[in-house]
Amino acid sequence: MAGKIRTPMEGIAGHELAAVTFVRDYLQLAFDGPVLTLLLDPVLISSGKTLPRSDPQFCMALVALIGTQVESAEVEPDVSFNLRFVSGDVLTMSLRPDDYRFGPEAATFLDTDGKLSVW
Repeated sequence: MAGKIRTPMEGIAGHELAAVTFVRDYLQLAFDGPVLTLLLDPVLISSGKTLPRSDPQFCMALVALIGTQVESAEVEPDVSFNLRFVSGDVLTMSLRPDDYRFGPEAATFLDTDGKLSVW
């Protein structure tokens, strides 16, 4: 049974979301140095609402998190990625192999030391 694993991305806990970049088929989230690129469409759980990327409110709700501190970042291999903010909002993305659209990667994380992690 797969479980949560330690990941370099856990280092963003305590950092604030600094920027959100919407690109045609992916998103980039910057944390004053580290950059998380999501190659699959995430879902934002905010104020009790589940907002898929296709929802017009998704963009506004995600951008509203700029300046909000990250509480935790968790990866459950082959299941999901969860980024929790101190506000209670959660950005979640599937890591199920059947959901991968463009190839073998679902996300990348570039840390402050220039180390690249790939899921």
